[in-house]
Amino acid sequence: MKFWAEVTRLSDIYRFTNKEEDLINVMEYMERYIGVSAKNAKHRSELYKLCIPYEDFISSFDLAVWEALETYAGQEKVEHTFKNIVLFRMNLAEKVCGDYTKAIHVIALTKMVFLMTLHVGTS
Repeated sequence: MKFWAEVTRLSDIYRFTNKEEDLINVMEYMERYIGVSAKNAKHRSELYKLCIPYEDFISSFDLAVWEALETYAGQEKVEHTFKNIVLFRMNLAEKVCGDYTKAIHVIALTKMVFLMTLHVGTS
């Protein structure tokens, strides 16, 4: 069976049962996909000279898949497929992870410049 067809089948089961074991089944089935997506996201971030750990992407993507499942299960009438929801949320999670890292770099650089200014003033 193709990957997205099986993911859709598993997510449909979770949508109707709302049982924790069905949620775990979807997450476990998508584990390899999340890993490959995190690896690709890390490589894309390196193109922009950002050093974002692989684990940050894994964490963000796990959360995105869980949120997508909850959104999909909460639909009374299926307006969007699970695939569309999860891909949108994973794309957003990748960007948020990059923005957070950029913000941390800016804060660190600002602190460094401030400390250098204090040091120059005391000489």
